[in-house]
Amino acid sequence: MGLLLRALWWRRGLSLATLIVAAITIGAGSLGPLYAHAAAESTLRDALDRQGADAGLHYTYAVELDTEDDLITAESRGPQPGSIKAYPDIIPAVVLPTQAATPAQVTAGNNGPRTQLVWRQDVCSHLRMVRGRCPTKAGEVIVSERTLQGDYYGWRVGGQLRLSNVPQAVAGGSPVPTTVTVVGSYQLINSQDVYWQGRHYFDAAPGAGAGDQPDTVDGIFVDQSELATLASTQVEVQVDYPIAADRIRLADVDRLQTDVRKLTSFVSQSRRGDTFSTSVLNVLATERHERSLVDLATLLVSLQLAVLAWLVLFQVVADAVEAKGSEIALAKLRGLSPRATIRFGLAEPLLLVLLATPLGILGGWLSVHAVASS
Repeated sequence: MGLLLRALWWRRGLSLATLIVAAITIGAGSLGPLYAHAAAESTLRDALDRQGADAGLHYTYAVELDTEDDLITAESRGPQPGSIKAYPDIIPAVVLPTQAATPAQVTAGNNGPRTQLVWRQDVCSHLRMVRGRCPTKAGEVIVSERTLQGDYYGWRVGGQLRLSNVPQAVAGGSPVPTTVTVVGSYQLINSQDVYWQGRHYFDAAPGAGAGDQPDTVDGIFVDQSELATLASTQVEVQVDYPIAADRIRLADVDRLQTDVRKLTSFVSQSRRGDTFSTSVLNVLATERHERSLVDLATLLVSLQLAVLAWLVLFQVVADAVEAKGSEIALAKLRGLSPRATIRFGLAEPLLLVLLATPLGILGGWLSVHAVASS
């Protein structure tokens, strides 16, 4: 070893060149697989983010809503949040089809346009208030700003609406139609927001009613406290599990697919939910195809880089061995066996390649890390 180190120092210029070229070669060889893995992680994240609504789990139940416990019971009919790693949270909602009109219109026999009475958890964080404010207590609603434009329906902020087919409980008496006050108007910020999970609350269709059929306008949103005022009535409870794309890595995909298949099989056999849907398996299948294309392109580029780098390394190692030509001849004259002579001739370049391996892999990793971070 002492003789080897002295030889490296004696030819330190050539030794340094061999070390650098070997490190670059190893780095080029590792760069492709490292980049392919980083690109695959990115492709997976992009696919789940881009198709967040399709990748979520969606339950819809027809529930007789009488007390708040009925809502809690409906929310718990699906898997517990976090029991599947990709789905740590739920977004519950209650929807009730209705028609809304001013009291004067109701008196005149006009029940107003069709709409939906909707409570959705944390909805005000995903709507832009144009006028007024969000509802904070029972008896308050917000309506779409485009429903107010043109004053086609007589709705206004501060006015009242009578809701058909939405009975309100009265202590000691029969239920009466619900009357609410419009406290604000909203504008949808982003229809592609994963928060909405593909639910249809904004299907305004003015003039679409055939004949004398009423128009359809965007949903009206209420505070959760409004649900407690309703008389026992059947509503649609929606429970969405948005996918947490930042929690999923390539190593988690197989487990996610297995869990979703088991869940789908369980729901179909138990028939506990009125409807259950998810397209996460299709999203993952599409992503796997995209990833295979990235892997193929990366392999082709990596092979070119590696071949070029290995040619340069071969030339440098050949020069290093030639520089020891006289010493190898002396070793033969001193009676070294062919195997020992080969070891003597290749000891320096092999040691340099060995030292360059961790340096090259580290360099490739740092390069990919810098590109992925940016």
